[in-house]
Amino acid sequence: MEKFLNINGVLSSILKISYPIVFYISVIAFVSCDKKKNENLSTGIKGTWYLNKWTVYRTLRFTDSTVFVDNHVDTVFTLNYAIKDQTLTTSSDFIDQSFSNKIVKLTKDTLILDGFIDVKEQLVYARERKD
Repeated sequence: MEKFLNINGVLSSILKISYPIVFYISVIAFVSCDKKKNENLSTGIKGTWYLNKWTVYRTLRFTDSTVFVDNHVDTVFTLNYAIKDQTLTTSSDFIDQSFSNKIVKLTKDTLILDGFIDVKEQLVYARERKD
């Protein structure tokens, strides 16, 4: 019985030491994965995307920190953008307002946003222009 109590004490000591270590490793892994996900989105979003229907915000062209927006109606304009936590935030140097829209899906061929600027419906962009 005395050996069992001694082993129990050793196990208890090991657990007291290992819990904080496991916690810190988990936090580091989570933060690293989240940072990697944002980097993948920032890299994957670059290039030209087509909405492939005649409406506002029909073509988006992302560079490092700027998105060129072509309405194909009467306006072409530029916005600054940032991506964090799968959210695309756009802003302008000329107005004191920013817009945040969730990136629903991003693959090499498809970009799905839960809206863009003042449009509040899901928008499905493709790399390929179909008209």
